[in-house]
Amino acid sequence: LVGNTARFCDDRKPKYISDQQRGYVFNIDAQHKDWQVCFLVEGQFDALSIGGCAYMSSTILDEQANLIERLYRKIIVVPDRDKTGMEICDRALELGYYVALPEWDSSVKDTNDAVKRYGRLATTLSIIQSATTNKIKIEKERKKYK
Repeated sequence: LVGNTARFCDDRKPKYISDQQRGYVFNIDAQHKDWQVCFLVEGQFDALSIGGCAYMSSTILDEQANLIERLYRKIIVVPDRDKTGMEICDRALELGYYVALPEWDSSVKDTNDAVKRYGRLATTLSIIQSATTNKIKIEKERKKYK
């Protein structure tokens, strides 16, 4: 047992209440050794829907980055479509990760929403195709969500 997470199903804040070990990366144990890419997302449901990992906070901690680096593959951060999500882009670039901001409908707020709307294959493809380390391109795209 590494921790627990509870969620309110109404409009209470915070939406999630979590308690886990510092530096824990959700779903990292499910990453296959022969995969070439790891999708890194904010929440557990996002990670489960795309087969990725979740950092489960507003930033990627150094301890989490150390664990993720041990995967030895391309890391693509797929931020949520909100202020907090857009702030993670800077940290992702600082760590040398790719950032994906696919052209999803404005009603799609995160990776899980995209999977529900477009399906897992189309969502995965859109993430891979939009992944970049180009700061100018990322800044242009993330201005849409601030």
